Amino acid sequence: MKNNALNTVLLERVKRISIIDPCPYGQRGWHYLFQSTNPRDFFVGSSMLHLCANEAWVSHSHSPSHYLILRLPSRAQQAILMLLQLSDFTSVLLHFQCLVVITPFTQKVTRHILTGCGIQCVTHIITSGHSLHDLCHYISLLSQQTIHPHPYPKTSLSEANEDVPALTPVERKALQQALSEIPMRHQVRLNNSVAKTIYSRRRSALLKLGAKNVLDILRILILNKYND
Repeated sequence: MKNNALNTVLLERVKRISIIDPCPYGQRGWHYLFQSTNPRDFFVGSSMLHLCANEAWVSHSHSPSHYLILRLPSRAQQAILMLLQLSDFTSVLLHFQCLVVITPFTQKVTRHILTGCGIQCVTHIITSGHSLHDLCHYISLLSQQTIHPHPYPKTSLSEANEDVPALTPVERKALQQALSEIPMRHQVRLNNSVAKTIYSRRRSALLKLGAKNVLDILRILILNKYND
């Protein structure tokens, strides 16, 4: 009964919620949490591709009170890939009033990666380890605040006052393919390029994120896990 009352209040304030959770058990938890609400008011999917494939839902994503909740996986490799994929949908993100990122890593390092990925929409970062009920309670508190619906200026994204340059599309692609463990010979064919160019793009992407190599960027996230 307590969950049902909270969900009703949350949806009255937020109106529409899109949830991206790659964990099947997490998806079931969100469905259970919102089972008493109108199914048109929330969407639960495993990825941004899953969300955008639902044309009926996306076509109504211009609601002035529509939140996007992104729950990052605990594995550093998969978490970075999820954020890199999110940066491929920046035009879709403009339809949401707010992005809420639930992360198993520190808020600082999560915002650092978000900034590098070029995510400039209004973003709130919540550390995971809480129950779904507590997370919904926090999001309902966010909805009581007056949030400007437009993206922040780029210089306001980083809480540590860092100037993290955004990755270019080719840099993001090179890093995505490396983290996806695609063999170099296949990357050469997919990009219609040469290995030297791909390595250069990957190195440029990693340097922007403050890492020397792929293992280093994974190590940065792992060392900043559950520390907030």
